Amino acid sequence: NCWLREHHIGMLAWLGKYSLEIYILHHHASNIVFIRGYPRCNFLAVSVILIFTARLLHNITSVIRHMLLPANEDEKCWQNT
Repeated sequence: NCWLREHHIGMLAWLGKYSLEIYILHHHASNIVFIRGYPRCNFLAVSVILIFTARLLHNITSVIRHMLLPANEDEKCWQNT
């Protein structure tokens, strides 16, 4: 059991970075249909767009967070409040 804790799947770890954004965005993507009559192709297209959008949203959120809350600079954070 300890062996399993020492290893991970890279794709799932990468996807886990965007889990909050995917959770928020999936409510908007539940009824999107690009290709009628082909549910698997539609699922693939919506999934790719969802992951791309979640990644973009994560990057934008990180930039805004670093602008508002500078890393390791508590004096600037307190000064701006």
